[in-house]
Amino acid sequence: MRKVLIFGAALILVLGLAIAAQAVTINDPWPLNGVPEMNLYQIVQEPLFGSLSNYGSSTNFANSYPIMETLPVGSYVVDAYAKYAAFTQNPGFYPAGNSAALKYFSPTYTPIFPVGNNGIYATNFVFSSDQQFGFFDDNTANGAGIKYTQLDLNWNGDLGQSNGLIFQISPTHWIVAFEDGAGANSLGDADYNDLVLDVRTPVPPSILLMGSGLLGVIGLRFMRKRS
Repeated sequence: MRKVLIFGAALILVLGLAIAAQAVTINDPWPLNGVPEMNLYQIVQEPLFGSLSNYGSSTNFANSYPIMETLPVGSYVVDAYAKYAAFTQNPGFYPAGNSAALKYFSPTYTPIFPVGNNGIYATNFVFSSDQQFGFFDDNTANGAGIKYTQLDLNWNGDLGQSNGLIFQISPTHWIVAFEDGAGANSLGDADYNDLVLDVRTPVPPSILLMGSGLLGVIGLRFMRKRS
């Protein structure tokens, strides 16, 4: 039994998923075509994303949740997304560490709070990955490159450049937020509301994997007893 518990604990540690320890400063967004944008804090407070505790500002919200770079194997759904950017947004996911294997989402957008071509939208990206994975936003059509949630895949590998962030709200809920600065240039306006994905899964992936691992151990012991 002790070996099984150690195995389970080790698996959970492996699935800790490269949590970034850096503090994040999120600026107030600039008006878009003269219309005030919603900031990251306001976006996650909207009923579409579910009510969260009041942290008072986007920066406090960001610093109150663990920041992750990847998610584990499992099935997921993007329930909704928000967009406040001049760039074309083309999001998807990729196997961890493999920026050459991009898998694009193909969503149908239904505007909920539109602001021109921007605003908050309902959608239903259902996807699954058989490897640990991260998210990306492809802005190459606008000359702004591709943003990744794994920091070392971005231009200089830190939070000082364009990138994406995964905030863990709960074991089954994540907010993925992208900044749309252009490639090797310094971080744009640092508002992280240029593309915001609301990602959920019905069961914590670590529990699913740990359960399958424990079942494997139990099955192996059963077969040994029978033989």
